[in-house]
Amino acid sequence: TSGSAQIAASKTLVGGNIANYSFQFELTDNAGSVVERVTANADGSIAFTPIDYTAADDGKSFTYYISEVAGSDPMIQYDPHEETVNVYVHDDGEGHLICDVTYDDNGASFTNTQLVTLTLTKEVAGSMGNKDDQYEFHVTIGGESKSALLRHGESQTWNVVPGTSYSIRESGAVGYTVTHSENGGASQSGRTASGTVSGDTTVKFTNTLNTSVATGIFMNNLGWIVGGVGILGLILMGSKFYRRKDRDDDT
Repeated sequence: TSGSAQIAASKTLVGGNIANYSFQFELTDNAGSVVERVTANADGSIAFTPIDYTAADDGKSFTYYISEVAGSDPMIQYDPHEETVNVYVHDDGEGHLICDVTYDDNGASFTNTQLVTLTLTKEVAGSMGNKDDQYEFHVTIGGESKSALLRHGESQTWNVVPGTSYSIRESGAVGYTVTHSENGGASQSGRTASGTVSGDTTVKFTNTLNTSVATGIFMNNLGWIVGGVGILGLILMGSKFYRRKDRDDDT
């Protein structure tokens, strides 16, 4: 008399196609030995080779564990949980060995998430803008605080779960006009940008600083400046004339 237990699981990839990846899973026994390692099918199904039992196993229970082998793709958030599987072997009274397979309450399911990027870029503009300076940013992503120091043309990227909220605030940059835009959209004034990352997102901060003296103001006063210079010249010439006359009179 013999029987077998079919242990299976399922795989879901949020935001991606499982067929484009190779997700591996291990089945281990109660002693920690690896029974088998398999790759999830394109449809997300995970099937291990059936485990055989004999009459000597009648009335016994066996415990196994399913876990995902964590990969190295930085754009994938892997499922770290371990699934417990119990197999109870018993005779049905008619000479047939039955193997009942039970899983945890949530079933043998694993969920991975394909991450997206949040990129912060910096631009400095204007005739007085300093492109060598570092500009400080305070970043909050999904409630987690981060920071960044960027010069003109530099950027910083974080991998995040789709649907994550963010807030980016620039500090310092005294005297600059600060604007920001998302994914090349319309620029908005202000030092704080916020939103929700649904796909790859780029937030650009632009600091602009031009000369403090406006050309129009200078030209409007040009006549007064020229006139003042002329009067000063006449005063100096008169002073020089009288000093010379005084010398002539003394001789």
